[in-house]
Amino acid sequence: MSYLANKTRVSSLTIGGVDYADAFKEWSVTDTSAYKSGCIQTSGSLTLGTAPGGALIEDYDRNNFKRGAEVILELVEPGGSAYRHPRGFLYVINCSYDIEQEVLEVEIGCRLVLMTL
Repeated sequence: MSYLANKTRVSSLTIGGVDYADAFKEWSVTDTSAYKSGCIQTSGSLTLGTAPGGALIEDYDRNNFKRGAEVILELVEPGGSAYRHPRGFLYVINCSYDIEQEVLEVEIGCRLVLMTL
């Protein structure tokens, strides 16, 4: 199943209750199914970059992007109505910070992915 939202914009991207919409760069998730077990897992990655005056994305002590923190992506349509993306409620699995490019790569996944750890 694919989902296309051409004219929408990100209204909020909260991770652990903090809004990182101003640092949002890229969101990519996919679904994987296990035919015999009947499970569907959603996993992917989220990229955050530095923005002037925005939230700090450096997390050297790993408290802001700790494993299991909720990741919620909400969008706004051109008409003004806000809604949650169909894959907009996931959890932080892992994160890594590239100091040279000043981007944070956050690995995200559904509850099943989190439970397999």
